[in-house]
Amino acid sequence: MSLWSRIANVFRPNRMNREIDDELESHIEEAIEAGRTPEEARRAFGAMLRHREASRDAKLVTWLDSLRADSIFGWRQIRKHKITSAAAILSLALAMGACTAAFRLIDALLLRPLPIAHPDRLGMAAARYIEALFYQVQPTDLPIPFYPPLAILAAAFLAALPGVLHAVRIDPVTMLRTD
Repeated sequence: MSLWSRIANVFRPNRMNREIDDELESHIEEAIEAGRTPEEARRAFGAMLRHREASRDAKLVTWLDSLRADSIFGWRQIRKHKITSAAAILSLALAMGACTAAFRLIDALLLRPLPIAHPDRLGMAAARYIEALFYQVQPTDLPIPFYPPLAILAAAFLAALPGVLHAVRIDPVTMLRTD
């Protein structure tokens, strides 16, 4: 049997079941014509269900038939339990969105290189600038273009630490200690 006819049989199960039943009945009729009684012919033929299932598996693509049956069952359950299905679909959508957002954030911050010339020197420059804030020295080894972004970075760093702004008085304009 060709692949295309096996695929077509998945989508027309009633016709295929009729053909299998007719074929099995024809085998029993042949045994009756050969001189057996109907009961003896059915007993000699064996379990009809086993032969029907074997013929059915030979006449269709079983994984595609299983997928079709599961899809129909799932659609029936969604239509039967609308509120539960809506809650499940909504929670799955929110979870996928949260995972996507978290991945995008991690990808942008940690996995991809920063779009600057020497990203490995940026951490060293930030550490020196924050150190300069606490000891009130000018970080002379840093080039001038680093100061404004590092001032914002230092302010964010100090704001993130609880109690630091109260323990050390820092001028927000110059970002230096004012003790």
